[in-house]
Amino acid sequence: MVSLAFALIAGCGGGNTSTLAPGLSLDNTVVAATAYAAGATDIDLDGDGRFEWHLEGRVSNGPATRETIDVNADGQPDMVWEQVGPDSLLRIDRNGDGAFEYIVKATPTLDGRTLFVVTEDTTGDFVPDHRMTLTTVPGTTSAAVAHEFDYDQDGVFEVGFSTTSSGGARQSAISGLILSIAPSPAPLTMSPHVPLTVDSTCTPAQANDLRNALDAAVAQGASCFAKLDNHLGMAFLRLAATGKLQINCGLADPTICAVASRSFEGCTFGVLGCPDVVVSVHMPYNPACGPLASTLFHEILHYLLGLHSMGDGTGDLGDPVYGCEQTCFGKASSLTCAACLRTVNGDSRCGGYPPQACPATVPAGCPCGPCRAGLDPPVCAPSCTDVGR
Repeated sequence: MVSLAFALIAGCGGGNTSTLAPGLSLDNTVVAATAYAAGATDIDLDGDGRFEWHLEGRVSNGPATRETIDVNADGQPDMVWEQVGPDSLLRIDRNGDGAFEYIVKATPTLDGRTLFVVTEDTTGDFVPDHRMTLTTVPGTTSAAVAHEFDYDQDGVFEVGFSTTSSGGARQSAISGLILSIAPSPAPLTMSPHVPLTVDSTCTPAQANDLRNALDAAVAQGASCFAKLDNHLGMAFLRLAATGKLQINCGLADPTICAVASRSFEGCTFGVLGCPDVVVSVHMPYNPACGPLASTLFHEILHYLLGLHSMGDGTGDLGDPVYGCEQTCFGKASSLTCAACLRTVNGDSRCGGYPPQACPATVPAGCPCGPCRAGLDPPVCAPSCTDVGR
């Protein structure tokens, strides 16, 4: 959620071709979306002539039962989405070594909840060292979160703690925001737009503003991720190209800017099986929320990166959703970039941003994700999340 405080041509199975400049971009996303809508099973996400996105089990133009993306053109999938029995699985090979360092398993429970288990190998030694268990509750905007850590890499999670995610709503009057949003990008006039369904709670003028803002969110997000991480960039554009995005203007509470509505119903971490990606926005939009494009970008990221794993995320320097938003739309730094990529502060991929030092001491609540490598684990672990490590 986002709070006010803050401040082509497609063949049936063959995919798409484009004469546009290659790269992660709004234009190439629209081309990929056209191919997806036509039922393609092999799709070029970045206009380079290579079909990175493969979809298995599609009937006509319906959903796939398994999807893969080959990011580094080595013929092996670097990201895999699949349904295995009742479980939806997401596996990511972050460094191209053939092993999946990041794994999400989503399991529906008999009482209507969804249990997510996320395991990470943050050091590349083939041994998971962080496990997060998150349980969503339908009809609520919170989730129970448990973290476990294996700091000595012996295969046993020695340290754990529990917390609560207040999830997806960007509200007004939240103190201590970590974000400082830059001015809104210029309005776009591109046609056709990124596929979007806007419901009848929005006026025609509001629907137009939302379409332009979504285009701006995808354009700026694609440009940003192209510099940071193609895995994240292609996953983001895959979601935009599926045509599942829906926005309504039915958010009644004027203190809430927007909510990633279905992120509390098992539709998070980018898993398969989510029927649509819904964002509810309060209209008329309050400029105090920050640029509308930035707000939509934030809410869509909840469907890729999960809920905030420490409260509302505003006090957690390691929160990846806020980290990506600030890096792509705000005052980016080495620290916001590291949070976005779930890595340590000082990662070479973040070298193009101004350096921001880690806190000299552990802050209250220990919101120190990207700075964890420089802290004594026993001091930090009891009150910290490991997001952004």
